[in-house]
Amino acid sequence: MQHCCMNESICITLCMNRTLPSNTSLDNWGIGISIACAIHCAAIPILLISSAYLGLYTERLEQMELPLFILAGIISSLSIFQVYLRYKNVKPLISLILGLLLIIAGGMTDHDSYETILRVMGSSFIVLGHVMNKKTLKRQST
Repeated sequence: MQHCCMNESICITLCMNRTLPSNTSLDNWGIGISIACAIHCAAIPILLISSAYLGLYTERLEQMELPLFILAGIISSLSIFQVYLRYKNVKPLISLILGLLLIIAGGMTDHDSYETILRVMGSSFIVLGHVMNKKTLKRQST
């Protein structure tokens, strides 16, 4: 097995770059999924209030939350953590962690309005983390 570097702990990260999509692509996916999550969190309460018909599908709408959160968490973590290891810019990582914590906190509250606010804020912090990540990559490539 061929190694791409001498330091074994860093080698895994560097070798991952050969098999994963580029960080810019992961950031774009992360931004898209986080925006979809924010729209889902913000729109669902409005749709449920305004339409009794949609109230019948509340369970299906809520079943989308966990897979969307897991997908956003995985893609965001892969992208932002790889760039952090390479360039040591901690701001996108802090934004990601804060965003994930806000989304989790939103899921733990009993008040629908707090849940929506916390989850939309969390998704926004994840988007911000990806934007900062893309700027780090752009700045380092020039």
